[in-house]
Amino acid sequence: MTENVDNLVLEHLRALRSEIQTLRIEMHTEFKDVKYRLSTLEVAMAAVKRD
Repeated sequence: MTENVDNLVLEHLRALRSEIQTLRIEMHTEFKDVKYRLSTLEVAMAAVKRD
């Protein structure tokens, strides 16, 4: 019985680890996009200041 519970806990922990890894990858991609868009905006604002 205890072994089944241990296996169930390990199974849930592995699933959580997998979900966290997926979220990290998605967040990295989204932040990369946000950084790119922010730098584009900064360049545009610098151009406006020059004009």
